Amino acid sequence: MSIIFQRLIKSAGLILIFFAANASAWTNGQNATYVIGQPDFVTGSSGTSATTLNNPRDAALDIINQKLYIVDKDNNRVLRFAYPITSNQPAAELVFGQPDFVSGSIPASAGQNTFNNPFAITVDATGRLWVSSEDHRVVWFNNAHLISANQPDADGVLGQPDFTSSTSGVTQNNTFRPMGIDVDANGVLYVSDTFNHRVLWFNNAAEKANGADADGVLGQPDFVTNTATITKSSMNRPVGLRVFGSTLFVGDRSNGRVLRFDNAAFKANGADADAVLGQADFTTNVGTITQSTLEYPGKMAIDGSGKLYVSDGYNADRVIIFDNALSKADGADADNVIGQFDFTSSGNDITQNRLNMDSHGGGLALDSSSNTLLVSDDNNNRIMVFKSTITGPEFNLKAGANYLPSGSSVDFGKEQSDIIFTIENPGSLDLVLDGSPKAHITGANADQFLVVTQPTSPITTLSNSTFKVRYQPTVLGTATATITITNDDSDESSFMLTLSGNAITTVDIATNTDTNTNNSISGGSIDFRFSLLIAVGLMLRVLGRRYVKQNQG
Repeated sequence: MSIIFQRLIKSAGLILIFFAANASAWTNGQNATYVIGQPDFVTGSSGTSATTLNNPRDAALDIINQKLYIVDKDNNRVLRFAYPITSNQPAAELVFGQPDFVSGSIPASAGQNTFNNPFAITVDATGRLWVSSEDHRVVWFNNAHLISANQPDADGVLGQPDFTSSTSGVTQNNTFRPMGIDVDANGVLYVSDTFNHRVLWFNNAAEKANGADADGVLGQPDFVTNTATITKSSMNRPVGLRVFGSTLFVGDRSNGRVLRFDNAAFKANGADADAVLGQADFTTNVGTITQSTLEYPGKMAIDGSGKLYVSDGYNADRVIIFDNALSKADGADADNVIGQFDFTSSGNDITQNRLNMDSHGGGLALDSSSNTLLVSDDNNNRIMVFKSTITGPEFNLKAGANYLPSGSSVDFGKEQSDIIFTIENPGSLDLVLDGSPKAHITGANADQFLVVTQPTSPITTLSNSTFKVRYQPTVLGTATATITITNDDSDESSFMLTLSGNAITTVDIATNTDTNTNNSISGGSIDFRFSLLIAVGLMLRVLGRRYVKQNQG
């Protein structure tokens, strides 16, 4: 991620959600397409090699750099694979936490390049890999996709003061078996501090010193309490986390529910959740397996259409899917299920369509661009790869690794900066951008923004097109404009995004060598105003010469 985009996500407070009716079409109980860690769908043996796994607990995708990371818990390692997966039992290309692919022992003590029972992983927009473990800590590896040697050193640690400490505790800078992590577009790290029954967040986490304090807590009223209860503001062994824009979903495992916190990073400590799934209300835990209830929710994923995927472990052995999760009522029914043929069945056979998860649920990773879901089938020592279909064209917009909804806003910061946006089409038909120009800027301050490069059209199925927008302030202070992209997606035919900036320095647009092909005159385009300025200057020059001649005569 560029320095400019880092500046964007730090200052923006983006609402990165996206709703779409043409979402992934899943079939209850459908078969997996590929399997990782096993040669076929009927084998479940554990192993310690480049092609085998031992209790894999989580998975994370770096789509931009085409990498897949898998937590191989009982081998005390994280494996990196090339992505996409195109066959059964692919070989890993790199290992974190062990010197080679045939080592899997627990280290004698905590270190900078080892793990003790890693639990969870996530990859942020920069390609930075984050790993939580039973060392009661979270470590990170910068540019993990570029690392070429096995067992690299981590670049930072939170939850412990250094890389050799591993003491649990309930303080502002300590954790107790953190089993879930995620990073939002603003660089905020969320940590499920599972045995402290809380979620911590760390603002600008990658810039913090080792062992830094958390900036906020949910599930507890303060940083020194760890009571497990079932209320609107409490938790009981939370595991999975997933951030979707500014919204945080928490898999409150032992309460059998998923909590939703809107604008999570701005909540007060111990704030109430805004909604609940898996139970009818905030004080109930029925412990049954139905379409609207969860037994032991674990890890989660969310796609560009707002579908929430929740792994449900122990006897449930399934992944249930909630369409438009941000707008679901409390206790709403799920819409699809994977791993079981219906919402009330259970079973854990080793087949192409069944799962066998422990009570913490399996890890999930999602590739919205190819409609691919990866599920950690931990007790079968494998990762299952499922694929869905979308009928018709589909419009998804991303900035970096984060999806943007129509109607949301992007802040460019306080000085000239560029943002590269990506339009994805995961649909089954070509997506046509039918505007002229394709990305069109209007509004009172349209002259402060420039589409440097336009997206191409059509965008073929399962492909994408990028375009670049520049904020080039010529005046100080706040500027806003709207960018519109019309297309033939049935539910996002007119995608609109608010652009904003708050300049403390200005630029000379005359030195800008890029060509502006997008702004409307009605919005106050740079081309129009600059041309007008030149015309006025020429007119004054001519009038001045006439005045001089008249006075000389």
